[in-house]
Amino acid sequence: MKLFSSQILIIIVFFTSCGNTSPIKLIHKSPLELSKISSIEILKNNAPPDTIKYFWKQLTDEQIKSFVNEWNKVFVQETRKYFPAFEIEIYLKDGSSRNFRATNKYIKEKTDWCFDFNDSLYFEKLYGAARLKGNQ
Repeated sequence: MKLFSSQILIIIVFFTSCGNTSPIKLIHKSPLELSKISSIEILKNNAPPDTIKYFWKQLTDEQIKSFVNEWNKVFVQETRKYFPAFEIEIYLKDGSSRNFRATNKYIKEKTDWCFDFNDSLYFEKLYGAARLKGNQ
């Protein structure tokens, strides 16, 4: 009887772990409100850190609108672990900030749930067109 109940437990665990394979919507994803954003900065990371020096750049108003629109319309694709190619810091008018980590077309905020921006060069283009911090 003990062997039978162990087998049943294994079967239940197997079927519940193999159940839903569709993308899961993350309930805790916080949208961005354009009117509450003071500025957004982006940094290109490099590895190893001793080869090329990158600087924080500030996004233009058009880039901020683009980023906010993209962030607000994406949904969770999957969990991923990666060395972030870009760091994005959003400064809000209330003095708080939000930090994002991105690589290729994926971005994440607090956890390893990645959101797909559907453009593998989006963050590269964002960094390339942004202005050096302090320059107008």
